[in-house]
Amino acid sequence: MRSTFPALLTLLLATASWAQESELFPKTSYLHYLQYLIFEKEGKLDRALPELIMAYEANPDGQELLSEIVILSLHLGKVEFAAHYAERAYAGNPRDPKVKLLRAQVQHAQGYSHEAIKELQAAKTLDPADSQVILELAAIYADLEMKQEALHYLDLYLGLEPATPELLKIKAEYQMRERDSGAVETYLQALALDPEDSEALDGLARAYRVFSSSSNMREMLMDMARKNSASIPIRARLCPMMATTETRFSCWRELLESDPANPEAFVKILDHFESKEQWQEALEFLQDNEGHFGASPIFGLKESFYLLQLGELEEAVAILEQTSRTHPDNDEAAYFLALGYQDLGRLSDAQMILERLYRKRQDWKEMAYNYALLLGENAQGVAMEKVLADLVRRWPDDMTLVNALGFTWADSGKNLQQARVMIEKAVAEEPENYYFQDSLGWVLFKMGDGEQSAKVIREASVKSQDPEIMLHLARVMGSQGRFSEAWESYYQAFFDLGRRKRITPRLNKEMESVQRQLSGKHEPDPRDILGKVAPQGDVAGTFRCEWGVMGKQPFRTKIGIERRDQGEGARISFWPPGSFMPMDVDELAGNFPKSNAGLFKGMADAMDQFFYSRQWAQTPKRDAKDWKIDRDLSVRFSGKGFKLKFYGFYSSQSQAKIRGVLPRYIGVEADYLKGTCEALGYEQR
Repeated sequence: MRSTFPALLTLLLATASWAQESELFPKTSYLHYLQYLIFEKEGKLDRALPELIMAYEANPDGQELLSEIVILSLHLGKVEFAAHYAERAYAGNPRDPKVKLLRAQVQHAQGYSHEAIKELQAAKTLDPADSQVILELAAIYADLEMKQEALHYLDLYLGLEPATPELLKIKAEYQMRERDSGAVETYLQALALDPEDSEALDGLARAYRVFSSSSNMREMLMDMARKNSASIPIRARLCPMMATTETRFSCWRELLESDPANPEAFVKILDHFESKEQWQEALEFLQDNEGHFGASPIFGLKESFYLLQLGELEEAVAILEQTSRTHPDNDEAAYFLALGYQDLGRLSDAQMILERLYRKRQDWKEMAYNYALLLGENAQGVAMEKVLADLVRRWPDDMTLVNALGFTWADSGKNLQQARVMIEKAVAEEPENYYFQDSLGWVLFKMGDGEQSAKVIREASVKSQDPEIMLHLARVMGSQGRFSEAWESYYQAFFDLGRRKRITPRLNKEMESVQRQLSGKHEPDPRDILGKVAPQGDVAGTFRCEWGVMGKQPFRTKIGIERRDQGEGARISFWPPGSFMPMDVDELAGNFPKSNAGLFKGMADAMDQFFYSRQWAQTPKRDAKDWKIDRDLSVRFSGKGFKLKFYGFYSSQSQAKIRGVLPRYIGVEADYLKGTCEALGYEQR
């Protein structure tokens, strides 16, 4: 009550003063008007209007109340009330320009725009300097899309009243539509009144693009920035127009320093890092600005993406989990979390998320298609087929979906003729699509045409080098008794699939099926297989190692290798814990005298033999002592006090100068130390 009473008292005093100025102001009218003012101040306009009407009815001589009734009625959309009281005002004083203005406003609201214009023209004749009448004419002509007339009356109004940024922007917009270069000057006038007006700046930029040049725009903005260095909107428009990538980047950095919560500068800086694939810099910048932008789900999506680019899959998924908990209704965060779970091999978790999203948004094609594929990976063919059938029904012209359903039918041996028709339609639409070609070969194989199937799938495998297509080719070759070719295709698929950290249950099942089909039939020796595809070429790689030391906390380091065909051996580098720079074995021994230099020297020598001299592949089996190749295609080395195991081989054929296969993992065993090193990647040198 203490906070309300002063406001009521102010209203009471103001109303009393107004009542004293009126010679005839009945008490009843005065009280209703007071109640009207209270309701209006509280925003209760529906209750304020009846009080205003009763104030007038109690004092019909109070003509000034009629204007308030009409304006409030129009504001509330009560056009009939407005019309009634506008006519009462008109009856009392038909030649008053203000009354004609009220009547015209009601007519315009009723849809009688041309009648309203006539009424306003009559009012303008009575009082040519009535700015409100002129502004109403401009507004009605604007609604009628009569741009020249609207612009004419707007100019007349601006000649009578002080200009405002809003009216100047309206004028400039009409000038733009009329291709009038005066829009540039009009926007400049608006900015002179309010340099922080972002809409005026945007309009000015458009006007310069149409009527001038970007260089003139840049010079103008730079001049404005010098005059008003604190203007954030001016600087935000100036940054994209800087001459070079680096100057634009610097401009955005300076802008963000001035306005730390500026989302445009924040996004532009991230875009710069992304364009240069500077993922570590992008991640650090993102995390430095968490206080301003961390609440947005986009922040979490960006952070997880950068971590993924840096090879930190587990950390990326952890960020997505946190983002999904914080924003449970954000479908994009949930979707990317599901994809992260797939990459981690957590297929049941991924399926649970995608199933929920599919129930919620079946019209999200990309998500629904990935959900169908995941069902297939989890060996739920019936459910996969149902989702694909629904997708094809929704998007019958999407050949990826049509082919997927046709392949699913072919793979399960059902609806083969219909599947062939669908796949042939997809191939006709995209004849160079090797996945569609593979599907055609597969349905031909299922229909018993092995010869044509082999021809089609072999062509697709040559074009794609895709491991799944290679497995299909191995199946077809094996069924025709061409076992050498079948084994060659199988191992090419085996090594290519090694690029994936985890292989799905469906692919495992497919590989096991091919193995069973070919088992004991001209099966090659593991040494012969790896000997033919030993790593060659100039190559460098980095391994991330997880170490376990007896009685101590586990720790993480890195190992680097660099080999050149024409060089002197392979260079092996170690990153000790906490070190930012790599060291060779001698540097490691000198800087860390307590480290087991002998162990690391032995490891470095063995890795040199593996990556450079390829002794493991070149030594005949009968002479092999330290090196062994097992049937699981792992390569083992036994040294003094330690053992190494190279395994998880994968193909590097996508990099033309790196031939052969490379190990994903190196296992280390010593008396007191165990570790697993995973390749972060290889690159040609």
